[in-house]
Amino acid sequence: ARAHDKQRRTVRETWAKDVPSATGVRLDFVLGESCAVPPQLRLDPLSCEEMPDATRGNKQDTPAHEAVDLIFSPRTLDGCRLITSPEPLGIDFELFADAVITHLGVYDHGADGLHGTLSVHIFDSVSGKMIVRQSFSPDDKLERRGMFLYKPVTNFAFPKGFLGSAVAQDFSEEDAAVDMSVVSCASDLRQRSKASRVMKLLPKSRRGGMFGALPLMVENVVQTRPRYLAASFVIDRHPDSKPPVKAEQRSQLRILHKKTLADTEDSLRVEHVKYSDVVTVGAVDTYRNLPLKLLLYFEWLTKNTRFKYLLKTDDDCLLNVSAVLGALHSAGRLSRAWWGRFRREWSVERFGKWRELGYSGNVYPPFACGAGHALSEDLVMWLAENRHHLKVYQGEDVSLGIWLGAVGAQLWDDERWYCSRDSYRAGGNRTDYLAIPNLSTEEMRRLQKRHATEK
Repeated sequence: ARAHDKQRRTVRETWAKDVPSATGVRLDFVLGESCAVPPQLRLDPLSCEEMPDATRGNKQDTPAHEAVDLIFSPRTLDGCRLITSPEPLGIDFELFADAVITHLGVYDHGADGLHGTLSVHIFDSVSGKMIVRQSFSPDDKLERRGMFLYKPVTNFAFPKGFLGSAVAQDFSEEDAAVDMSVVSCASDLRQRSKASRVMKLLPKSRRGGMFGALPLMVENVVQTRPRYLAASFVIDRHPDSKPPVKAEQRSQLRILHKKTLADTEDSLRVEHVKYSDVVTVGAVDTYRNLPLKLLLYFEWLTKNTRFKYLLKTDDDCLLNVSAVLGALHSAGRLSRAWWGRFRREWSVERFGKWRELGYSGNVYPPFACGAGHALSEDLVMWLAENRHHLKVYQGEDVSLGIWLGAVGAQLWDDERWYCSRDSYRAGGNRTDYLAIPNLSTEEMRRLQKRHATEK
């Protein structure tokens, strides 16, 4: 990361001192571009997307019912196409904060109540799992909000970052849904302002498939409105979630962050002149951008130098340079070689730091631990040449596993690349390690000094 000057200094003063310059080995610290959004205002602390201002237009600064109502006046639906088939219809959404869904809603086209039984589901749109379901019948006591009828459900809590789908089904000629994609549809859809403080509608609509299952037919739509008027819900900010940042606080945070960025830029300029080992690529320096950052560096590297192997490690890892170089020298020039300690049958996570949105499987292909691993030149060349065709996944290590699984990389599995600091300790603190991860700068200096005296 750009602000890791202490870590870079520690690397230069510990294991990097063992890199023999005369042998053609080079060391690069790969950085991205700065993120202009203060960390406290980011939708996801691991990305650079700004969270909407949850206090705008709200004097109390504490949102209550965050109704995701789709509000219409009758004249705005002129020319829209009615859907009278019972097939499932859905909209996708993403949560900005921990939240609780309290009501589900179904569209009431004629504003005259329901004539038959309909049902609404909330799905996890990544796994396809149904989370909550509610049925609606003419005999139910329903609450009207705009053009929707709502019914309470047992409160279901959802984490920040949850990707969901609200799906309604069983429409008929008497209880029709609306398709707003036709040119003649003059609808004027707007999402209630409070809802934008907790969630946003995604530019996706869903249709078809089995009843009671997540529709797999996904259609891209205009981001400001979904395609179908079918399902809705009422959502509250979870009582344990952090309160929104007030307007005056946001302004102050921006001023402080701008100064921090300027100070970091000045420091990096001096660092680059002094050491000439910093490479900056055109990706914002956040965790979510690590796969892109890696590909951009590969592209830069293959255009500017030739090599036999590329070794990637993190700035909190202690590298045993002599052991690594000795093993690579003995191996000679290999093709399609990937040397590391590989995780196998690693479960795909759907929430938290390692939440995966792009890979549909339940387990990843084998991938090397991030402490350190080496790739032969031909694999790096292939990755660089195909950068624009490679889909990025939640982290650079699992992305490499998925990408290189397609070309049959030859895995050279070596337990000396430790996957965690604890596994290194459990292994008896061996001195023949290749890399030890997750170390503080003080631990790196202490271990480097201890291993130097034990040689």
